[in-house]
Amino acid sequence: GGIMERLRRTDRLAELGGFAGSHPWLAACFLICALSLAGIPPFSGFFAKFGLVKAGLQGGHYPAVAVALAVSVLTLFYIMRAWLEVFWKPAPATPGVAAAVFPEGQYALLLLPVALLTGGTLLLGLWGEPFWAAARQAAADLVDPGRYIAAVLGG
Repeated sequence: GGIMERLRRTDRLAELGGFAGSHPWLAACFLICALSLAGIPPFSGFFAKFGLVKAGLQGGHYPAVAVALAVSVLTLFYIMRAWLEVFWKPAPATPGVAAAVFPEGQYALLLLPVALLTGGTLLLGLWGEPFWAAARQAAADLVDPGRYIAAVLGG
């Protein structure tokens, strides 16, 4: 199961809550990734969404642009609803739902992949120009493979 399921021993949204106080780093990582997924600047998802919207507008694909923007709004709404439910509502007092106890260091191992993905989102969003430049060059090389062919075949 997921990290929250392992921490609270349930995957039911109604039985989760209070994670912002008990696991603030997990709350921060979730929020950053959620905002990126919804396409909110300055996170990496914004630049991907911006590129799609810009290309759609330039190509005259207005219904596709409208759908992309509507999906972003719906994603933001539902992901924020889940964030509020899991992290900010009070922890349940359900007798059958007890917090999991991990051996020393195991929580850090559970949080590590989440933190790495969050770091990647921040890196691409805040300092992504070198990555975008490499992607643009790769796209240009795909359109005109002459440079690649010359480099591989030596001529």
